[in-house]
This record gives sequence, structure tokens and C-alpha cells, in this order.
Amino acid sequence: MSKRAFVDPKIIDSVKADKTLRLDESTAHRFLRVLRLNTGAPVELLDGTGRVAHGILQTQEPAHLTQVQVEVLAQNGPRIVLAQAMVKMDKLEQIVQRSTELGVSEILLFDAERSQVNFKDKAAQKLERLTRIAEDAARQSERSHTPAVSGPYTFALLLKICADFQGLKVMGDLSATQTLPGLLSQELCKRLLSKLACEDKLQEDLGAQNRNVLNIHEDSSTKSTQRFASEVELQKRSKQGVLVVVGPEGGLAPEELSKLASHEVQATLWNPNVLRTETAGMAAIAVINSMLGDGKCNQNI
Repeated sequence: MSKRAFVDPKIIDSVKADKTLRLDESTAHRFLRVLRLNTGAPVELLDGTGRVAHGILQTQEPAHLTQVQVEVLAQNGPRIVLAQAMVKMDKLEQIVQRSTELGVSEILLFDAERSQVNFKDKAAQKLERLTRIAEDAARQSERSHTPAVSGPYTFALLLKICADFQGLKVMGDLSATQTLPGLLSQELCKRLLSKLACEDKLQEDLGAQNRNVLNIHEDSSTKSTQRFASEVELQKRSKQGVLVVVGPEGGLAPEELSKLASHEVQATLWNPNVLRTETAGMAAIAVINSMLGDGKCNQNI
């Protein structure tokens, strides 16, 4: 299996016409010194956005790749955005690592009333470290996409993010009567019924336009309908997903819960037991992935 390294997108942009690519210093160090690869070893470079450059390592200075082929991979699974309240750095590192391995698409950090820590003047350094942890976790779990880690945002800004988010929004609540699997099942049914209604309408429109057309054109019309329905669905998916809001140790304050509810963030039961903040988000992400498939599912919710 090819050894991998994450690189800046500019590195993959620099592929030359003769299909060679010069490695930056840190990537060359990883392949030559850390992994001790030799000339001729197949390697892969990922930029975290879905692009993968496959090539053959050449160790002579300057280290470079030959026979480079760039492939663009689609992101598997549903789009999951994790909004995590600020907690201690060691717990944030666990959260970033594990949520990346589980397939989260984006991680937003925010300040909650009960958050006992903040980044202060070291925000840039700590975000850089968390980003490196996400990259390492993506490489370990063989993901082609690395989730962006950003923040910390104020709670007011989190509410604006929730208001703009077009998909499903959930938060954990032990007193909730609605379970997360139950809510996801309802939403999937709604999407399916909406999609079927859309396809029926398209079929009716095409039928009205083609009543006098010979049956020989039926297959062509069906393909056009399917193609148009797929385009409509693709546009819907780009704005959808699941936003998971996780509070700090001690949970979200009552006023925060109320404000989130007013922005259509639905309180759901993720687990009957009290979960630590570093466990809660993972439980929700696992449920979402389980409900929506094994990574090859569509992103219909």
C-alpha cells in the first residue's frame, strides 16, 4: 500500500507538464527519514480537499515524484458539522482526533457560559496544533478529506451559524423524548417523500410535452428525467447535512439551550447515560453514520 503525506494544496498545483512534482522539505523528510522509503516507492500526497497525487518517489536531491497522476475523490458519507464547546486542550485533541476518524466534515469551537478555558492570545498556535492532529487522524483512517478546525466563536456567532445552516440541527438532552435515531428516521422519510414527489412531477411534465412523441424516445426521456432529478438533489445536498452541538463539561446553560431551540436546533436523546463532553459528540456522530450508511451512503439529509 502506498505511503501517504498531507501537503499544502499549492504543492499539488505545482505538478509539471512532464508529470513530475518536487517535494517540500517536510514531506521529503517524512518519506526519506521517517518512513525510510527508497527510490521507486509508490507514494500519495493529499491536500485535505479530496485531491490525491499518486507518484513514484525519487530520492536524489531534490526529492521529487515522477509519473504523477492527480485524482479528485468525492467525500464519503453525510456532511456532519461538529460544534464543540471549549474544553481543556487535552480533551479537544481527543475530540478532533476521534471525530476525524469517524468522518466529521468540519469542527467549530465555541465559547459557552460554562466553558472553563479559552485560547486567549495563543489561539493561532492551538488551532494549528489541532489542525495537525486532524491531518494525522485523516491519514491514519485513510480519509482523503481533512475536516477544517476553526474558532473559537462567541455563542452569538454560533447562533448565526445555526440560523444559516440548511440541514438538520441537533443537541443532546437527557430529558428529550425524541431520540436521535428516531429523528433521523423521520427526516429520511421526509426527504424520500419529497424526492419521489419531485420525480413524479418531472415525469408528468415530460409526459405532457411528449404525448405525441413515438415510443422510441421513451428511454431518452427517462434518462433526461433522472439526470435532472440528480442535479436537483445535488444542489439540495450541498446546503444540507447534520449540525451537532455539544456543550462543555457541566452542559449548556438553560438560556443557551433555549436560544439554540429558537434557532431550530432540536433537543434529542443520544444515550440514556450521562456522557462526558469528549464522548457525547462521538456518540452522535456514530449514530448519524449508522443511520445514513457505511460511508458509501448518499448525503440526502
